[in-house]
Amino acid sequence: MPEIFRPQTVISTSVLLAALLVAVAIALATRQPGLGITLLAPDQGPGLQVDGITRHPGLSDGDRLVALLAPDGGTIPLGAEDLSPEPDARFARYSAMDAFFARQSAIAALMRTDTLRVRLADGRRVALHMTDHRPVADLPFIFWFQLICAVGGLLGGASVLAFRWRDPAARYFALTGVGLSLAATAASIYSSRELAIDGDLFRALSATNQSGSLLFCGCFIAAMWHYPRRLGRAPLGSIAVALYMALAASVWLRLQDDVHLVMHGPILAGYLVTCVLGALQWRRARGDAYDRAALSAFLSAWLLGSGLFLMVSLVPVLFGIDTGATQAYTFGFFLFIYAGVALAIARYRLFELDRWWFGAWVVFLGGSALIVLDLLLIQLLRFDDSTALLVSLALAGWLYMPIRQWLMTRLQKQRRDVTPAALIAKVTDALSGRERDPVATWTHLLHDMFRPLAIERVPEANGSADTIQESGLSMLVARHGQLPALRMRYCGGGERLFRRSDLRVIGDLRRLFDEVLTYRGQIEDGIARERERVARDLHDDVGARLLTMSHRLPGEHADGAREALAMLRDVVHSMRAPACLLEELLGDWRAEAAERCDAAGTDLAWNAPESLPDVRVDGATALALSRVLREVLSNALRHSAPDRIELAIGLTDDGALAVACRHAYSGVPPETWTESLGLSNLRQRIGRLDGRVWWAADGASLVTRWQVPLRGGRAPASPVDGVAATGAGAETVALVATEPRDMQGT
Repeated sequence: MPEIFRPQTVISTSVLLAALLVAVAIALATRQPGLGITLLAPDQGPGLQVDGITRHPGLSDGDRLVALLAPDGGTIPLGAEDLSPEPDARFARYSAMDAFFARQSAIAALMRTDTLRVRLADGRRVALHMTDHRPVADLPFIFWFQLICAVGGLLGGASVLAFRWRDPAARYFALTGVGLSLAATAASIYSSRELAIDGDLFRALSATNQSGSLLFCGCFIAAMWHYPRRLGRAPLGSIAVALYMALAASVWLRLQDDVHLVMHGPILAGYLVTCVLGALQWRRARGDAYDRAALSAFLSAWLLGSGLFLMVSLVPVLFGIDTGATQAYTFGFFLFIYAGVALAIARYRLFELDRWWFGAWVVFLGGSALIVLDLLLIQLLRFDDSTALLVSLALAGWLYMPIRQWLMTRLQKQRRDVTPAALIAKVTDALSGRERDPVATWTHLLHDMFRPLAIERVPEANGSADTIQESGLSMLVARHGQLPALRMRYCGGGERLFRRSDLRVIGDLRRLFDEVLTYRGQIEDGIARERERVARDLHDDVGARLLTMSHRLPGEHADGAREALAMLRDVVHSMRAPACLLEELLGDWRAEAAERCDAAGTDLAWNAPESLPDVRVDGATALALSRVLREVLSNALRHSAPDRIELAIGLTDDGALAVACRHAYSGVPPETWTESLGLSNLRQRIGRLDGRVWWAADGASLVTRWQVPLRGGRAPASPVDGVAATGAGAETVALVATEPRDMQGT
């Protein structure tokens, strides 16, 4: 970054320029001879009316000055026109303005004498003793108010430029501050005069005021062309600024006599152009919620501030109404623009700045205000140094600090400190479930901690360290073990930039994640070893006894022992078996169902998807599901002895296993069943898996349906219509996807 554009350089330079503007304005305002009275334009009649008590003998409040008396015996009549605070609001021609400036020169020449002789409306002649200069204490409020507007515009624009000097929109926005500072500083000098100032100076100040206004308007058009995205390749920004600077040159050179054509019309047209550009920017940002939020804040500040100025000050002038008396105060409307931009930066990172922009200026301006307050107490109220310092410190402690803290809290919404306890709680909650995928859990943790607008995988991320990118707009979270590299964009929902402190949070979060994940793995290993021990004991002890009994017991008792031994082996196998693919489990089910149906002389119609997703089912769940299918088949074969059994299996959209068994049935409706031990066991088995089972008569058939979630969570209250996500055929969909009936008393 060039040295001249370093933030501290830009801010320091802008502060020095602001101080220089204030110093020049005070010097030019006070170098004029002091009249020592306040004059007002009367509602009717000639002359100017004295407002307030004066220091001149023979002159009192309410007297009316009708003429100035020259030493050569000539007179200069006085009228309301002489106090006009803004010539371009009173005169429609530059030739008329120049005549006014010449009259101001003549009056100012008389005021530079030691004694100014005036004639009053009652015929009296009074000699007013002039001072060499005008005291600073005599400068009216409107002078200081316009200087505040000038300094606010200059510093507001420069503060954006300091941190985003490469952005064309930021550069043009900074130039609007320059234009406002020139216009307001020049106006502060001539609009606060007592009666007259030198005409040449007045003419130069008026031209400076108009040039600053034109620069402000042209640069805002350029800023709207570039913010938030450039609207086209044409250099419209440069063209707009050049055009308005050409108009400013016309003001200085008097190339055109019509004030409305050179000044008022272009400014009104510029406002309308910015409205059109704003609408185009709004339309272009229709797919970007963040850009629209920032743009709405920017447009609101601009349309409010400049719109109020136009409606109050400029539009009436176009209709011949002199608004010079209020125009000085309308500079305050422009402060709405810079205040609105400050709030938008704090809220939406306008011009891609972060909240520290606002905080830095609160601290700086607060300190500056303390110094200025101290000087004002000494100069205006004549406090001694110690008293002024004491009052300044008291006001700073009792007013400034609480107000600053309130503003920082309300406007910045300070980010909560991430304590170790909070990190531990977030990580342990995220990894509390054994079935949760580490990659998905890590992504969820990052989203919960930083609330980015987007998280994307970076397949080929360079480097192995976490990195803040794009000046804080995004952060690269490096690959770590089985966790992929991720890029987060727009932290805090787009409200702030990523900070260096966020890198430390990522490091702490990753270490905690590894530790909890390792601890969870150790617990799972311990559970697996304990399960293996129990399975071994069951196999070696209980299994051996059942095997012995099957050999020693006669007839049915031996068959019962062998059946119990087979069930025990299933339990032991489920405890030892690792998680199997759902496709493998369905293969075992199909083989067992086909064998049992063949032994009973029943045809089996098997409807299942040809391909299934890679869903793994742990041993205990596989055993429970197998027992459910076995129980349903046993009930069908034992009680109905059907010629055909249809089994349809699929997956719902939310990952639940959906199974339906249809067979011939001539019994009572399922709603009238009295629940037996078998049905109760079946319902309990499925309930332990967070599933549901229900029965329904369909003509001469009975359909038993059940759904069980395979990836955590509960099955929906009603099945998802169809299992099309698994690739099942129409027959499977029709059989599985039927609304359940809530069975009571069955």
